Amino acid sequence: MAELVTGKTLPNVVVTGVAMTTALATDAETTWKLLQDSQSGIRKLEDSFIEEFDLPVRIGGHLLEEFDGGLTRAERHRMGYLQMMSTILSRRAWENAGSPEVDSNRLMVSIGTGLGSAEQIVFSYDDLRARGMKAVSPLAVQKYMPNGAAAAVGLERHARAGVITPVSACASGSEGIAQAWRNIVFGEADIAICGGVEVRIEAVAIAAFAKMRIVMSTKNDDPAGACRPFDRDRTGFVFGEAGALMVIETEEHAKARGANILARIMGASITSDG
Repeated sequence: MAELVTGKTLPNVVVTGVAMTTALATDAETTWKLLQDSQSGIRKLEDSFIEEFDLPVRIGGHLLEEFDGGLTRAERHRMGYLQMMSTILSRRAWENAGSPEVDSNRLMVSIGTGLGSAEQIVFSYDDLRARGMKAVSPLAVQKYMPNGAAAAVGLERHARAGVITPVSACASGSEGIAQAWRNIVFGEADIAICGGVEVRIEAVAIAAFAKMRIVMSTKNDDPAGACRPFDRDRTGFVFGEAGALMVIETEEHAKARGANILARIMGASITSDG
């Protein structure tokens, strides 16, 4: 079997656009700068569910923005949170890539998510039990299905070279990039929007991981210093919200349209995470 790396038997793949929103900043450049300055986005959680369920973990990293302001009323009505995030980030990444005019038949979308809108589905069941079928929106399935984030971007960009959603726990976003890279090097697409998005920090996820005891840090008195995976005295990881997408394409395609090349993807491999 041929070695799956670019520059040998496979075409070169480059990154031409990036967008990111994190607990540190609403863009990739500022996030990276603050990381280099040893800044932390982990803070005390003020969510009502912390006290309501008396959760032992009381720290985490919330995003610094909401996405409603960048969407029309109609878009907000038909989209769930994940779709709002992926739509806004894809627009930013596309603009960062130069807002290219491309053949939609050769454009792919590959956006991973680990959990998706599970909490919203539970809330919909609660509404159904309380008020009957009339309480359920006809848009409920498309708003909360795991592939909704990728679907929203694919519809907006008219992508016809594949719209997929890898769901592989913490590796979902990375697999989103790997799958896009595979499709490009195997000739199924020329350009792709790829990466990962996830919902807000939620009570059930905190409760579940906290019951594993050693998995999540309860160093609530030191939010910024709680997550230190390479320290001998580490106490566990900390939840942080984020979403990140990029535009990748063959080097030939990028040069043909005069794109600014930011980086190269030399290869990708998928094992197992779940």
